[in-house]
Amino acid sequence: SSCAAWSLARGRDSPPSPMAPWIISPAADVFGFAIPLLLSFVITACVRSIDPLSIPGYWWFLLGTCIDVAHVYGTLFRTVLDSEATSQNWALYIVAGPGLLLVSLFVNMCLGVKVGWTLLAYYAMFHFAKQPYGLLCLYKVRMGESDVAEHCWDYWTCMLGALIPILISHAPSEPRTRLRWFNAHEDFLFRLPPSAQTPLEALHVVVPVVWGMRLLWQCCVRGKQVNLGKVWIMATQYIIWKFGSSEHLLTGLAFHNVCHGIASIVLVWHVVRVRLDTWRREHPSTMKWVDKLNDAALAAPWRYMTLMVALAILEELGWEFFVNQEILPDRGFDLPNFTERQQALATSFLMLPQLSHYFLDCFIWKMALKNPGLREAFLPADPSLVVKHGKKLS
Repeated sequence: SSCAAWSLARGRDSPPSPMAPWIISPAADVFGFAIPLLLSFVITACVRSIDPLSIPGYWWFLLGTCIDVAHVYGTLFRTVLDSEATSQNWALYIVAGPGLLLVSLFVNMCLGVKVGWTLLAYYAMFHFAKQPYGLLCLYKVRMGESDVAEHCWDYWTCMLGALIPILISHAPSEPRTRLRWFNAHEDFLFRLPPSAQTPLEALHVVVPVVWGMRLLWQCCVRGKQVNLGKVWIMATQYIIWKFGSSEHLLTGLAFHNVCHGIASIVLVWHVVRVRLDTWRREHPSTMKWVDKLNDAALAAPWRYMTLMVALAILEELGWEFFVNQEILPDRGFDLPNFTERQQALATSFLMLPQLSHYFLDCFIWKMALKNPGLREAFLPADPSLVVKHGKKLS
């Protein structure tokens, strides 16, 4: 689907005027969308010599728990901790909670946890592939871009940046025993012949080169201004999926989860903070206790992060107690022995935060009236930009 910012700009009576080129601010954009990529290269250099089968626990805690798992809980601040959003989207939240829990229970209990992990892995790959396109769209509207053909070029170039490496992983030159996204029980839904790897790798170079040459031609011949933000996001999409497809688990965690997680954390903080500040300033009497709780949780960045990390630690303890049982027994804890069916039941519940996060992200980033505060956070205060049914940001 089209991105919200682009579709709104295209729908205006006159061509949109360029705004400030950054999404949030120069510092916030650099922190959220540039530094994580640089940090990924640093982390990769540090963990290169570590045996993938014996990764120190602190790496998993820092990259996995504190960033990847924690960012999932940022969805709470945009949904159930906003009384107005809840009143307008209660049916959606029921689907995202009890509805998806029933689906998770059916898949894991009836078809097996291997099927559950496999389906969740492919859903996660789609989720990770779409986020950069949402960012790219925001940079497009900041520069007043609304051309239909340009939109198609940007969309398919960005999505192929993720799709091609995914297909390459299904056609390895050396046999891979299974898919490794969560490093759980997931497996490939299909395989491609090894002969497909070379043309796919060539295509992963040709596609962005053609896109870049077309952009260069527009700048040189038509005098179009270079949208540096859009170019950067497009480049990071290809770099992240190129290096993040490494067999080393920490390298994949660094490029995919660190870049995606930090960007998500920054975006949620910005949207909710602008939303609450505007609400408290203009209609404070309509704020309910849950909104004040939300406001208190985001009163400072350290509170925001502490709450998400605390919830992530609780989830990790759940996985360790009911399913993994790898760390606590080594520390002298005597854990119960659960049957496979009991572990499948626990897995169904523990998967729910990620599953709900992936699902809700398909809706809560739509520039629509049912997502209060989103337009105000990213677009100018122009009533003509409010639409009843928006298109997706990410």
